[in-house]
Amino acid sequence: MSDPTEGPLRGWYDIHQALRVELADLREHADRSADRDPEAVHAFDERFEFLRAVLMAHSAAEDGIIFAAMRLRGLDSTDELTRDHMRELGNIYDVHRHLVEARFLGDLEDAAAPLGRARDATHRLEDDLLAHLSVEEAGVIPEVLANFSADEQASLLSKVVAENPPDLVPKILPWMIGAVSPEHRVAAVRDWQATLPPEVVTMLVGFLRAGLPPDAWSDLEARIPELANA
Repeated sequence: MSDPTEGPLRGWYDIHQALRVELADLREHADRSADRDPEAVHAFDERFEFLRAVLMAHSAAEDGIIFAAMRLRGLDSTDELTRDHMRELGNIYDVHRHLVEARFLGDLEDAAAPLGRARDATHRLEDDLLAHLSVEEAGVIPEVLANFSADEQASLLSKVVAENPPDLVPKILPWMIGAVSPEHRVAAVRDWQATLPPEVVTMLVGFLRAGLPPDAWSDLEARIPELANA
């Protein structure tokens, strides 16, 4: 690669941006749900379940594939980042168990207590995860982009996608691409077109077509006209 910031795994930054947006939304839902607003509680529960699935899949893929590849290449240790993942998943469990308790208590006044604990655990999750994302962006991601060729990155990305639950991938991709700027969406798709097999690009573009808001898809198609035939 002529530019060490290029390559399929540059999408790592996109996932981080989507996580930041999701965490901010989840915090807002958690804060509102602590007041036992039924709509907020439902939205909090729903968004949390999605984030839980994404974060578990993303962390496992980082530890089991990307970080393992870095060790094989003799790059810096990622042990501390793996410990971060374990702490973040502990926060995820805390949010989940408090939401389960709140559902069990239903409309009882006592449900306010576990909802408050779920809110506090959400705040801890956001604080820990934002710090973790910044550490990865400052060191690990640039190191991977600089030390793995575009073909190697494409191979790693294919393995990451294969490790995700099949029903999650069509949801993750529009969520991730929808969180970045229109210009960044174009750069991501161009990366796929340049480095991934055509059949994989067709599959990924299909996920975007089905999952992006109509206005976002129309804008992307206008910027990359060949998508109309993809």
